[in-house]
Amino acid sequence: MRVNHIKGRVVRLSERSAQVDSPVHGLMAVDFDYAVVAVGSQYAGNSLWKVSGAAEADELSLIGRRKSLEAMRQNLEDLEKEQKTLVLLGAGLVGVELAAEVKHYFPTLRVVLADRSQTVLPVLPKDAQDYAQTWLKEHGVDLRLGCELPRDETALLKALEIDEAKVLLCAGLGFHAGMAATLECVDASGQITTNRFMQCIDSKGHPSADGRIFALGDCVNVRGTEMRFTKDIYPAEAMANVVVSNLRRLRNDPGSANLEELSSRLQEITLCSLGPTDCIFVRNGGVVTTGWIAVQMKHQVEVTKMGEMRQEMWGSFVWSLVPHW
Repeated sequence: MRVNHIKGRVVRLSERSAQVDSPVHGLMAVDFDYAVVAVGSQYAGNSLWKVSGAAEADELSLIGRRKSLEAMRQNLEDLEKEQKTLVLLGAGLVGVELAAEVKHYFPTLRVVLADRSQTVLPVLPKDAQDYAQTWLKEHGVDLRLGCELPRDETALLKALEIDEAKVLLCAGLGFHAGMAATLECVDASGQITTNRFMQCIDSKGHPSADGRIFALGDCVNVRGTEMRFTKDIYPAEAMANVVVSNLRRLRNDPGSANLEELSSRLQEITLCSLGPTDCIFVRNGGVVTTGWIAVQMKHQVEVTKMGEMRQEMWGSFVWSLVPHW
């Protein structure tokens, strides 16, 4: 595919180049005609992954990531054997899915799911919240909702009246967009502001770097839309389609004003797993189905999407038929 991969961290992004701190080459400048920022998000802590417990340096390779997951699984096994407690902070999608997964594979481990919100899955419709809350209670998850959660771990455990526990953060979304600060496109929340062409823009709506820098995914806040897009794969893929289309147009006609726009409103599709045998399928503010059917739908999404990424025929065919409205 003629892609030149550089392993490193972008420490500064300017109008025509990126300053990269590479473990192989040291500090280096990478010049570009166009740039795409897709740096994602993370939860509070120092991990590259949303829920981990491992140090960032341990997860800069596939081998390191596998080792950290194996260590996490061993840690959970030890907690169960020693009759200790796992505390998950944040009852959104990640916290609920992780609580359900842990209870499936470690049924006797005490799991506490805590959140300042009065309900689990606060961004989903009430019938999805009720279904998930009932499932969690029936499977022995200790819900602590609507309570204050101090940042200090000692104070947190005291507030939850727990003597000792392993704590995993499943909330407190943060962004990696600091490298773009000099372009004046980063908002107060740390997200990169874009227009619907997916070009980075400043506070006045002017494209940064004459429109040569694009951004997409979790790290962006898109202006001019009818809704705030969820931080998941469906909006990110819609954004990616727009970015690729506009890069092609600009390659053929530099300075073109005929650019593709992201739709101001997208379908809202969520599949929330409750362990490997239950799931909630939500579409546009309503629960479509739950249970076995939803599980099979999520499984097919995972299988075909990974197939598409591997350029396999069936996965590529399936996803060529799925538009991003």
